[in-house]
Amino acid sequence: MNESIIRHGAALARLLTTLAPITLLAGPPAESHGQQAARLNSGWPAAAITQNTVSFGDPYPYTDKVMTVSFACDGDGNNCTGSFRRYTAGNTHTGVDWDVGTREGEPVYASTYATVANLGYLNDAGTCGYSVHLKHLTTRGEVIYTKYGHLTANSTSHLSLNRRVGQGQLVGAKGNTGLGETDTVRSSHLHFETGYRERCEPTATSEWPTTRTRLIDPTGLLANPNYQVLIPYFSFSASSPGMGNYDVYGLADRPLYASITLTPPAARVFTNIGVGGRLYGSEAEIRDIFLNPTESFAAGVSRTLAGNRRFPAGDYRFFAWSSSFGDGYPIKLAILPDAVSTIVDNDGPSGYQGDETGAETVAGYYLSAKLFPGASPTNYAKWSPSLTGDYEVWVHVPEGARSRSVSYGISTDGTRVTPADPIDQAANNDRWVQLTAGSARFFALARGGYVELSNASVRSRAVTEKTGVDAVKFLYRAAAVACVGCGAPPDVASKFIAAYNLEGAAVLGHPTANVQTFSNPFYSPSITGYYQDFGGTWTRAVIDYLPGAAAAYSVKYGFSQLFYSQDAQTGQPVYRLVVAPMANERRSDSLSAAGTEYTWQPFLKGGMYFYHRSPIGGGLPEHKAYTWGYFAERYNREGGRSSPIGLPLLPPVQWGDYGGWVWWYQWFEKGFVWEAATPAGDQVWTYAFRKSADVYREGIWSGLGWVRHK
Repeated sequence: MNESIIRHGAALARLLTTLAPITLLAGPPAESHGQQAARLNSGWPAAAITQNTVSFGDPYPYTDKVMTVSFACDGDGNNCTGSFRRYTAGNTHTGVDWDVGTREGEPVYASTYATVANLGYLNDAGTCGYSVHLKHLTTRGEVIYTKYGHLTANSTSHLSLNRRVGQGQLVGAKGNTGLGETDTVRSSHLHFETGYRERCEPTATSEWPTTRTRLIDPTGLLANPNYQVLIPYFSFSASSPGMGNYDVYGLADRPLYASITLTPPAARVFTNIGVGGRLYGSEAEIRDIFLNPTESFAAGVSRTLAGNRRFPAGDYRFFAWSSSFGDGYPIKLAILPDAVSTIVDNDGPSGYQGDETGAETVAGYYLSAKLFPGASPTNYAKWSPSLTGDYEVWVHVPEGARSRSVSYGISTDGTRVTPADPIDQAANNDRWVQLTAGSARFFALARGGYVELSNASVRSRAVTEKTGVDAVKFLYRAAAVACVGCGAPPDVASKFIAAYNLEGAAVLGHPTANVQTFSNPFYSPSITGYYQDFGGTWTRAVIDYLPGAAAAYSVKYGFSQLFYSQDAQTGQPVYRLVVAPMANERRSDSLSAAGTEYTWQPFLKGGMYFYHRSPIGGGLPEHKAYTWGYFAERYNREGGRSSPIGLPLLPPVQWGDYGGWVWWYQWFEKGFVWEAATPAGDQVWTYAFRKSADVYREGIWSGLGWVRHK
């Protein structure tokens, strides 16, 4: 190795270790609203709602708002028993026992719309066993919980925390776990408990005075109009939407109106109350429709609050919100690009019809969806948009759909039906999937055109498989002049379609141009490939493919903003430095060497990193960083994401010419890397340092040696 590089490199290293990336040390200052808006536009994520668990909702389609208990009860009700009562000396019952003494394993369904607050073996009060606890925000402006206890082991495995649950959706199976394991009188039964606290309540007599204040008699909730779940109404045409004038989608750059109606039983003042929102699938971007600073309500008096906001096209999650009670049942709502596109939904006011006999209600697009049971000969669904013109057709697949080869029928004129290419519902839960028929991606609809689905359309389906029935989106061709994969060779187009279906329109948006080729001139020899741009809801998205790769991958959300930004040192767009993604963005399941929680994405010549929570320097703010070129090579040689030098902290910086070499350096969480290159670029070396603490704290530096790359 050239002696000058060793001598000058050591001198520069000693100098650089006395510095720190101080621009990040103190974190961001307090912000005005204008500063916050500027920060959001520059890619910093917004603060999430402080409530950690999401809440819950309202009914299908706004007519059946009261709570019910719906589960197998032997059909005659004779075994449905109980109210609050003592049943053994020294104990007090905290709920109602339903379906006592009958066979284990009968299904138990959710009383009304909710999100899952807790589940599993929840024996915190010594009674519940395997349980599901659901959280509901009511029109009283208060949160209540319904708790389903003594369920059979593993019967709740299809659920997860914070998941939306529809009214009548399967939550578990009746059993005798928990206290039921030693109860020979009741044996198998459902313990149904309702109250103001998420936990199973204690049953000891000594605790009863306090316990009782947190409980609600379940029998008093059933069919009680004073306990209704609260969700907003939406409309793009009515300024105060309600039961008779709501819409199941919005229109881009037109006001989306929303309203909520509350009737608190006692006089209350609510703060920051209205309809909150987020980009669907992301907590980073706040999309509130309206929030009023304070609203006063008299006891027992109903008041409706309303407001509006404009949004770009995309999928959103909206919910009733107040800092006084948290967030309500989340509604998935799409904003369409123009007024000649539409969505027909099973929750909507028109255009949908079907036979839903025996179907299970689950959470879906907008409010709810249906799961048709396997092998039913009569179930069908039909979506009639009453449109004329060329349209893309997209179907929304709800959670819980398990059929793997579902062929919808498309009739463009109301008479002849063309079978669409089969889609895999099981692999596309909670996503929009485009329907195609061979090479056809647009369908020339006449006024009588429709989309249909029947069990006869489901191929090779086992009896236990469930087929999802939800919304259908009709996107006008003028709003979708490009199509996914179009403009690429067939083998490449198939990779773009697979990559797009993996993420869906809710994440990537719609294509703004057909597939194009790129030739990256930054590296020699030049790197070529294919890319397609998409109009995401708040940032540009892209899918890239390198010839010979196993798949195409997408860059989305904040990473795409970073991907298209300009590197300050080279003057190049970052996508030329890191080149193409080699996998999709993913959240790490482990901490970095410095204890940072992060999301990352690998690229051909580098990587991108998003810091969620980091203890560096006493608490680093949320932060994006990237590495590229020889810095990335050295980082990967030292262990990549498990490297002792930690994650990249700042982009590479050019130091200048020194000793006949061109010097660059990059800071990492617990170290830094020098790069030294000859002016002609025929030799490139890197030297890595690590620190015993993070770079903001006192610690001991140690060298990891020189590596020659070229």
